[in-house]
Amino acid sequence: MRLPEPQVKLAALREALRRLPRPLLIAGLAAIGLGLALAAIAALGASGGRGSEVPARAGSGYEFFDELSLPPPAPGELPFPLARPRKLRYTEADAAALSPRTWRFDVEALRARRVAELESLYDTLP
Repeated sequence: MRLPEPQVKLAALREALRRLPRPLLIAGLAAIGLGLALAAIAALGASGGRGSEVPARAGSGYEFFDELSLPPPAPGELPFPLARPRKLRYTEADAAALSPRTWRFDVEALRARRVAELESLYDTLP
């Protein structure tokens, strides 16, 4: 069966690409990609940078935003009501309060289940 003319050309192109060394093919594709990237950068530069302009503040809705934003804290005031000053060092009482031993739930059942699972796993080994 004879293939139509475009399919014959496509098959010949496919064979020619298969015979090319892989590094040469990769370099050619990289050059094409670099050319497209440079063309896109040049097109953006030729537009005068219109896409990167900051909108004017007057009449663009920023007044509403300025009404919503909170003023900065006064000197020495914490940034928000629940903020705590940062501790440079923790005391033993702080460490004891954060210790898992003082948590209010029982982990012994979880520990016993995990030990039982590990024991059953170890029993299966020769």
